[in-house]
Amino acid sequence: MSQNDNANLLVNGLEGAEALINGKDAIFEPVPIEIVHAARTYVAKCCRESCKAFVRFMVEDAALSKNSAETYANYVWHALITTGGTPVDALRRRDLQLTTKHAIRAAIRQYALYTNRGELIVELAGLKVKKMLRDREAPTKKILPAFTEQEVGRILAVIDADKGNPRWPWTWPVLRIAIKLGLRAGADTPWIQRESVLHSVEKSVPLMIWSKRLKQRSLPSGVVREELEMLSRWPGAWNYIADIVAPATPAENRAKSSYAHISKHLKDYAVACGIEASEVRSHRFRKTAALRLYQATKDIMLVANFLGHTSIETTQIYLASNRMDEMNDRLEDMYATDDDDMEE
Repeated sequence: MSQNDNANLLVNGLEGAEALINGKDAIFEPVPIEIVHAARTYVAKCCRESCKAFVRFMVEDAALSKNSAETYANYVWHALITTGGTPVDALRRRDLQLTTKHAIRAAIRQYALYTNRGELIVELAGLKVKKMLRDREAPTKKILPAFTEQEVGRILAVIDADKGNPRWPWTWPVLRIAIKLGLRAGADTPWIQRESVLHSVEKSVPLMIWSKRLKQRSLPSGVVREELEMLSRWPGAWNYIADIVAPATPAENRAKSSYAHISKHLKDYAVACGIEASEVRSHRFRKTAALRLYQATKDIMLVANFLGHTSIETTQIYLASNRMDEMNDRLEDMYATDDDDMEE
């Protein structure tokens, strides 16, 4: 008996079993285990040959590297198996990362060219259009204004009251520095170096930090002198603030873990002051510091340097979104005055 006959026997046996499950009458002979193994070997061999031919097509015709071609062939194989022959359905999973989804889409596009299945290209295009329409209908992200001076004062007071917390001793100096200097919880705060802190305390000079895109900038250290002195006396060696915020985290993930800890504690302290957790974002404290500095100096260039912006337009966006309530109050006062004059 040939391997083709063995595969047919296996298929017929599976169809008979499926009929019984569905309540239909079916008479079939059980498939011997030897035939099952032979059929599986034959199917696996055919799949290997098909995958090799698919890889050769992508390398020779699509000019892909062999590594990329083998990865794409693997994506297509799993998509065909898990979806029962409709590989585009693999893109409808919600647990896929964006990079993986892009790779599967590219693999299916190559498979459509290899098999001359134009309907797969149409399905891919239709799925992308549906996603674009869904994203267009998604609610816009709420723009939160800056915190008021009273709110910032209450949050700082709660942080001060928790200064001696033995479980989270770093929260008091780190969070106060982030709030006062308008630092980003992920791109600025975790990357403050110990050497910069020690130099700032010993020489009474500005605090040098590395921020996003490896830009170095200086910030006034007088307003956070007490916090920096606390950090300089921290027991044990540390290179960055991330090392003391998340010491048990592997080094490659320490900055992300530090960002998560800082954001969580900011929310906890704000909630303790009666502020909704959904309205607390670390970036909102950055906008608050920028607005308060502008109100005190009226110098937008100074604010741009303080935030580390290379473009004044970015700083204007910060100030415009934060001053919406102020503009509304000014207009109300103007029109209230006009109404009073008309009554007189």
